[in-house]
Amino acid sequence: MIQGSLVTLRGPCGKASCVCARIPARHHQRRYLSWTEAGRTRMLYVPQAQLKGFQRGVRAWVEFKCLAQELARQNARMLKSQELHIP
Repeated sequence: MIQGSLVTLRGPCGKASCVCARIPARHHQRRYLSWTEAGRTRMLYVPQAQLKGFQRGVRAWVEFKCLAQELARQNARMLKSQELHIP
């Protein structure tokens, strides 16, 4: 499970001889894992070879978060129904 989002950024690679230095439409895509820590956005470069693993981890986090939110809603409903039946 990986908490965060995968984002794609485009930009030149930095090599003067690369076509991306001359033609902005040919900028390279890079993937990053983005998350918030202590109120600040953090980013971690994700190599192409590891992208599928990161995607699985982020998907697992989203599924976990949805299940936890549903559990919290059910708990709130139970507490409200018990509150109404107290003599």
